[in-house]
Amino acid sequence: MQEREISIVVPCYNEAPALPHLYTELTALKQKLPGVSFEFVLVDDGSTDGTRDVIRDLSQNDADVRYVFFSRNFGKEAALLAGLEAARGKYVAVMDADLQDPPSLLPAVSYTHLRAHETPEHLVCRLLLEKKKKNTPTH
Repeated sequence: MQEREISIVVPCYNEAPALPHLYTELTALKQKLPGVSFEFVLVDDGSTDGTRDVIRDLSQNDADVRYVFFSRNFGKEAALLAGLEAARGKYVAVMDADLQDPPSLLPAVSYTHLRAHETPEHLVCRLLLEKKKKNTPTH
């Protein structure tokens, strides 16, 4: 399992029309930061509108797109948790599928600053998440 530098986790509930637009923005971000490895973790929270099919299509055409599918709607918090647990990135960003906060708001300057000047708080949070991942039983 290859670690990525940045994982972008996106909870999705009935977002089929929005996902192609989101994917366009995510790939534009990836092109702006060619030296940075990304993964996009899309979590379908039991959608009924074809969101799952759109996510599957995206993942078949782009190895950087990963997904988690829920059997029914468990809520945004559960989808976020599942996405965070599935994320392999050293750093994780969470975004809404409707582009309320567009991926372009994750500028290269912030990433470079974080990588070069990681604060103790960032380090503690990252270590706690890494510890949680190591202690999470697998099925």
